[in-house]
Amino acid sequence: MREAEESGELFGGKKVTKCFRFSSEMVDELESEAKRKAISLNSLMNSLATSYLEWGRFIERYGGLSFSQASFSAFIKAIDDVSFFEKTGSEAGSKTPRRLLMALGLSVTKENVLRLVNIICKYSMSYRFDHKIIDKKHHFLITHELGEKWSNWFAGYLRSLFKDMLGFEIEIDKDDDSISFVV
Repeated sequence: MREAEESGELFGGKKVTKCFRFSSEMVDELESEAKRKAISLNSLMNSLATSYLEWGRFIERYGGLSFSQASFSAFIKAIDDVSFFEKTGSEAGSKTPRRLLMALGLSVTKENVLRLVNIICKYSMSYRFDHKIIDKKHHFLITHELGEKWSNWFAGYLRSLFKDMLGFEIEIDKDDDSISFVV
C-alpha cells in the first residue's frame, strides 16, 4: 500500500526542496496571485501542483472538457428531457470513478472512494461542498448553481459510484441547487 493511502493524504509524506526556473513575468503573476489569496508563494505552488496531480493531468490525458458555468448552464437548459440527466449521470458514475481511482494508483476501498468524491467536488463543475464525519458516518452537502437537472445528473452519478464500487445503495436528498447524503 502506498504511503499516501496510509497517511490519508493523496500526496503526503516527506517534504523535499526543489528549485524551478520561471520567467520573471510568471513569478510576478504568481506572487500577485498568492498575495491576492493571502497565502505564501510556496502554498500557492503546492496548491497548483496538488490540483494538477489530483485532477488536471487526468483531464488532459483522458479528454476532459472545460466550460464556463454560464455556457454549461445554457447547454443544460437546452435539454428538455429531465430523465436524460439521471440516466447519463448513472452511466458516468459506473465508469469514470473506477478509472480515476486506478489512475491515482488507489485501491477500491470506502476511504478512497470518499476521497475521490472529495476530489471530484473540489475540482469539477463549480461545486461547493461540506464533508463532515459525525458518529463515524460521512455527511456530504454539495451545492451548485446549475439547477434541478444537474442535481439529477449528480445524484445518478453518486448512486452508481457507490453501488458499483462498494456494493451499497445510498439515499440522496436533492433539490434544484443541492445534494446531500450520508455514508
